Amino acid sequence: NVSVPLGERASSNETVYAHIYLTRHGSSPDPQDPAYSRRHVSSTHVPLVVHGPRPAFKPLRNLLTGARPAWQLELEAIPEARRATELVPLWKPSLSINLVVDNDEYPSREDVPAVLAHHWSAEGLFVAQRQQFRPILFVNELEITPNRLLPLNASLRSPPLELELRPMSVGRFVWMLNLRRSFASQEAALGISQKESDELRAMFVQTNPYLLYATVGVSALHVLFDVLAFQSDLSFWRSVESMEGLSTRSVVANVGMEALILVYLVDEGASWLVQLTSGLSLLVGVFKIGKAMRVRRADKARAPTGGASSTDEYDRLAYGLLAPPLLLLVVGYAAYELVFDFHRSWAAWALNSAVALVYGIGFIVMTPQLFINYKLKSVAHLPWNFFFYKFLNTFIDDLFAFIIKMPALHRMSVFRDDIVFFAFLYQRYVYPVDRSRLNEFG
Repeated sequence: NVSVPLGERASSNETVYAHIYLTRHGSSPDPQDPAYSRRHVSSTHVPLVVHGPRPAFKPLRNLLTGARPAWQLELEAIPEARRATELVPLWKPSLSINLVVDNDEYPSREDVPAVLAHHWSAEGLFVAQRQQFRPILFVNELEITPNRLLPLNASLRSPPLELELRPMSVGRFVWMLNLRRSFASQEAALGISQKESDELRAMFVQTNPYLLYATVGVSALHVLFDVLAFQSDLSFWRSVESMEGLSTRSVVANVGMEALILVYLVDEGASWLVQLTSGLSLLVGVFKIGKAMRVRRADKARAPTGGASSTDEYDRLAYGLLAPPLLLLVVGYAAYELVFDFHRSWAAWALNSAVALVYGIGFIVMTPQLFINYKLKSVAHLPWNFFFYKFLNTFIDDLFAFIIKMPALHRMSVFRDDIVFFAFLYQRYVYPVDRSRLNEFG
């Protein structure tokens, strides 16, 4: 990690280049030096500064004091018309320099892979007289997505630069060249958004190819299991005739959380596929609430004394124990966000606090069902086909959590679900279904 002293050039329209040379031991990259030999030198030249529009931002403020972030005040001092049209210098904070290791021997030019041959010609790396090629220096700029670029201004006169030198296989190099060409054509022809392009770049470039291939394969299984889980869940709740052993409050709470998450995903501009999955879960949840309320009323009507069932008592007891710490966490987190952070509006603060709470402690809402199972010493009342599909999808989500960019709290919620499912599996092992009984809750 180094700091590059730009001085007054930081806020000017000048472009700064990185000149990278690789020489054989004893040779010099300087053509004026007697030790210079063209065939012993490989080089590449990369601009460290690009010019683009100012990064868009949404006005933020501290809701209590009205204070604004300093960087936004600096930008707002510039006239709006100028901000909309002016191109500003943007600094690349890192350079990944790769030496392509190619120990293969090619009998002739015709035996060289087309991508390599084209690169040799474009970079002048082929030494025709000796039928040799000079080593390839490749700067992988696919890792530098636009959201990582740093706007240069008078306050940033010595921007940071992270330099990394590492070997790269020929296969990986060809993969990167094809990716660069593919992204350029997709952005031009398909008109995908910059955010989606950045996410795709991060997934393809920063992920091990074998892990990526495996992910593509299991993605199809993820969609299949999602469909089967929705179908199984609907079938189970259509056939429910008693809420004995099932937590009505958990059903209602889960729908409330799903609604909050859907609003948050829409507000953050998440991909349509994620929004669709969340929307379907919300619709299924609404159906389950209606069904649960109807069956609950029927259960009360059938009760000899008209009182609450043991399941309802356990459900109420579990939420009574969990509500105080839950309320304390809600108030504490919301107060911290209100005092120390910046927000667009009161509504944005309320939404962010609620969604962060859902992601962080959503497992609390799932625990009443575990408590009911423990008290009843039975799991026969649960939709195990649905749990099986969701269990498989949870482990697929674990894989996605490592390669797809997502908020840290959302990544934590994925592993939270693993813990809950393992608890359900343990209860299934401890409380096996007795199929010889006339009615083991269905």
